[in-house]
Amino acid sequence: MRIVEFLTSIGLGKLLGDCSLILIIAFTLIQISPLKINPWSWLWKKIGPPVKRAAKGVAQALIGDAISDLKERLIALEEYNKRQDEKSAESSALDARRRILQFADEVRRKVQHSEEHFNNIFEDINNYNGYCKTHENFENDKARLSIELIEEVYARCVKENSFL
Repeated sequence: MRIVEFLTSIGLGKLLGDCSLILIIAFTLIQISPLKINPWSWLWKKIGPPVKRAAKGVAQALIGDAISDLKERLIALEEYNKRQDEKSAESSALDARRRILQFADEVRRKVQHSEEHFNNIFEDINNYNGYCKTHENFENDKARLSIELIEEVYARCVKENSFL
């Protein structure tokens, strides 16, 4: 009875009413006791599912618009990333083509190169050709003759062992 007096002294008994306060305390004590009677569990089994459904409905109503807005933003971000990836890949192909053309110009001027430099330019050639194969609209004939020249000079350097 001391618990009831304490709760009444702080005003909780008046707020809930003495009967409801006694029921709450009794349910809690029975729930904690070693008896197999669990009134709170029984009560939650009865009212829990409707409460969960109601809470879910309220949550969906409150955040439904936010979720759909986030989905739209995510789709827009994915599209933006795809465009950025395409721009980056095209820029890399253009850079490779510039290096190929510059290397071919150096070969035409009889500038000697090391075998490692040839291997590096062949990597650029492979990347450039790979991009051209997967992107039909990309102008890819600009380096064709330069690539052929580089391959011919490389074959001659291998045959004559005349790398830098």
